[in-house]
Amino acid sequence: MATVDGNDWAVSVRGFSGMFADKLLVMIDGRTVYTPLYGGVFWDVQDTLLENIERIEVIRGSGSTMWGANAVNGVINIITKSAHDTKGALLTGLAGSREHGTVGVRYTRDRRAFFLALLFLLLTLPHQAGTETASGEYALKAVFIYNFSKFVEWPESAFKTKGEFCIGSLGRSPVDQSLAALAGRSVQGRTIVFRRFNSADEALQCQVVYFSRSELARVDGILEVLRDQPILTVADREDFSRRGGMLSLDQEGGRIVFDMDYRETQRARLKPSSQLLRLARRIYGRP
Repeated sequence: MATVDGNDWAVSVRGFSGMFADKLLVMIDGRTVYTPLYGGVFWDVQDTLLENIERIEVIRGSGSTMWGANAVNGVINIITKSAHDTKGALLTGLAGSREHGTVGVRYTRDRRAFFLALLFLLLTLPHQAGTETASGEYALKAVFIYNFSKFVEWPESAFKTKGEFCIGSLGRSPVDQSLAALAGRSVQGRTIVFRRFNSADEALQCQVVYFSRSELARVDGILEVLRDQPILTVADREDFSRRGGMLSLDQEGGRIVFDMDYRETQRARLKPSSQLLRLARRIYGRP
C-alpha cells in the first residue's frame, strides 16, 4: 500500500503498484467491488467506515485462482461487523498534514442530535477537505479518459508516432496532473504519452484530447478544426456531446456519468465498443 497523492492510494501486490492497479480481486463481505471499466477498484468511492470493519482477509498463492482470473495475484476480502454490533450513531473526524480532512458518519434515529454533531464536526475540520475531494474527482475523470481509450478502436492512420498513444489536454486543467500519471501505461499495445496544447492545430497529433474549462468558451471553433480527424474529444461539460464533441462528462446522483455523440465518432472513423455504448447515459446520433 502506498500514497499516490493526498487523496489517492495504490493497493497492489508484487510490484504492480499504481493508482490504476488491477492485479488483485477485492471483495467486501464476499462481493466483488472492482469496476468493469478497468478491472481495478475505485478505493475513494468505497464508503465502508474503518470502525465498521471486523477483519481483513488476504489470500495469496495459487489457491487464490479459485476466485477467478482477476485473483491470480491474490484476494483481499474485507469483512464488516454485523448489524447488531453497529447500532447507534457514530461520527468520526480526522485532520492532519497528510489527510487534511475526513468525516465518517453512521446514522441514528435521533436526527436532531445527529445533525448537530455532524454540523460541529464539519465546522471544526480544516477547509482543505474540499480540495482533497476535488483531487479525487480529477483522478476519477482521468480514469474515465484512460478507459475510453481502451474501449475505442482507431484506424492505423491515426498514429503518427510508432508505439505511442497520445492523450492531450487543450489548455490548462486541474485534471492534467492525473492525466500525466497515465504516461507509461499501455493501451492497445502502445505506450501512453501525455501532452499539453495551446491550440487546436497542435492537438491534431493526438488520439484523445481533453478540453479544459478555459477552452470551452471557444469550443465550436476548436471542434471545427478537429472535425473528421480520428481524435476522440472529451470535455467536462454536460452539453459538449450535443455541440459536436464526442464524449461529455457530467455528474448525476453523486457519480460521474458520460454522454456520447455516436455520429461524430463515425465521422472520425472511430469505433466505440458495445461495452462503452452500454455504459453511456445518453447516446446522440445513434442509428
